[in-house]
Amino acid sequence: MVIRHRHEALNESQWYVLDRWLALVPAGTVQQHAELLMARAWITLSYYYLVEAVPPILAAVDSLVGDKSGDEQVRGELAVCRGYVFWLMGNGAESLQHLDVGLERTPVSHVEFRSHAEMVFAQAKQMVGRKEEGLRFLDDLLAPSESLEAMREARLLISRVFIHVVAGDLLGAELANRRMGEIVKRGAPAYVRIWTSYVQGVIHLQRCEWEAAVEHLGRSVANRFIHHARAAVDSMVGLMLAHQALGQEEEAQATLQTLNEYVAALRDPAMETLAVSAEARLAILQGQSEAARRWVEASEPTPEGALLWWIDIPSITRCRATIAVGSPGGLVKAEAQLRECARVAEAQHNTCHWIRALTLLATASDRQDKTEQALGTLERAVALARKGDLVLPFVELGTPMVDLLDKLTGEREFTARVERLVTAFGAPTDRSTTPESANAQTGRRERRRVVAGGNREGLTRRELDVLELLAIRLQNKEIAERLRISSQTVNSHLKQVYEKLGVHGRIEAVDRAVAAGILDRYPPD
Repeated sequence: MVIRHRHEALNESQWYVLDRWLALVPAGTVQQHAELLMARAWITLSYYYLVEAVPPILAAVDSLVGDKSGDEQVRGELAVCRGYVFWLMGNGAESLQHLDVGLERTPVSHVEFRSHAEMVFAQAKQMVGRKEEGLRFLDDLLAPSESLEAMREARLLISRVFIHVVAGDLLGAELANRRMGEIVKRGAPAYVRIWTSYVQGVIHLQRCEWEAAVEHLGRSVANRFIHHARAAVDSMVGLMLAHQALGQEEEAQATLQTLNEYVAALRDPAMETLAVSAEARLAILQGQSEAARRWVEASEPTPEGALLWWIDIPSITRCRATIAVGSPGGLVKAEAQLRECARVAEAQHNTCHWIRALTLLATASDRQDKTEQALGTLERAVALARKGDLVLPFVELGTPMVDLLDKLTGEREFTARVERLVTAFGAPTDRSTTPESANAQTGRRERRRVVAGGNREGLTRRELDVLELLAIRLQNKEIAERLRISSQTVNSHLKQVYEKLGVHGRIEAVDRAVAAGILDRYPPD
């Protein structure tokens, strides 16, 4: 019965039901049936994300199938699983070879396996530098959208979202996710709604749109027990960071506690490492240097394969902590590790993590007084980030990053935006995290506020957002798209801005904001 109904359960997103069924079947019986082993491998890989546990299960399936006729379907599922594993290991070329076979042998009626194969196939194309091919592949499949099953359509669309996020194109990701929202409105399964909230939260977080990030990631966290385990953990990390950015330290700590409890129930060492990494990251933001030091002194985290779109990568957080501690030997080691991380991210065409590695690498170089080298690295990071509006890697590094950006010629607009965000973010405000520097940090933070918006003339946060986008000469329609609001709402905000500033037009509003200290160094030259 389990063999007969396994695809039905998976197609209905009831993987947890199939998981319970498998638990009722004696282990010895599972080992004798290729279909049951495949179901176990699939749940282990696709939902519990225990990647290292999957190859032995696949080897057992292989030994049962052999060259027997009538097992084409299972061989197709084997190929899909192997392609999935190679992609997660960061080997896009090998992944594509297996997925070619898997797609050929997996019927469309097996929505779970087929849609995952298509999803990973497109993203593996991105990984090997063939992004446009991957997007065309998805678009061809999405063209007859009226005849697509909802879950398959959702997975194809979420692949488009992830390709854009990994490529550092947040606007493209957001546009792709809007269509996901349309599926949700039509009554999509809960699993689709959760992924839609998660990726929208990731997009907002990378833009430092904190309230929106809390809203969407909070929905994802609320459904963590039926979510993909790695995505559930990532949602909690992102929610924790957004709360911290809003100055909600108690909520940030509570989210970390929820993360620890969730991970403890999984009993997965890899997930436990993610929880420890998240704790270290929050400690750095809260100026707790001892916690950062403990993370540096702990055992090295297992190297990641594909960096994908995840908010937290433990090896990168370890470098972040090493830089915060600031020992000469540690800085040298962090610099070497970040160079390797940047190399891997570039090789995987992962602009999102490439930017993250470069910003930290620039900081590590600057801490060693290699200013020219740091600026060269930072210039590359800004060039990659500016076009995709990806600012979190800069903002999280605090005023040391602002100081470094100040030294880059021609980046006044980008620097001013980062500085304004840093003012409100719970990020480091000075190079040192020792108690002796606390007073200096506080003074420096307050001086930043005077420059970046001490006198706000009663403007709301959203009105400040509109004003900032106005200052970089975006038109109303462009502002509406960036903030995900209507043009009419933009007009309403502008009227309030003009009234509060006592002006009558766009240019006059920007000039008044600069004179009042609300905006720094606007408009750009």
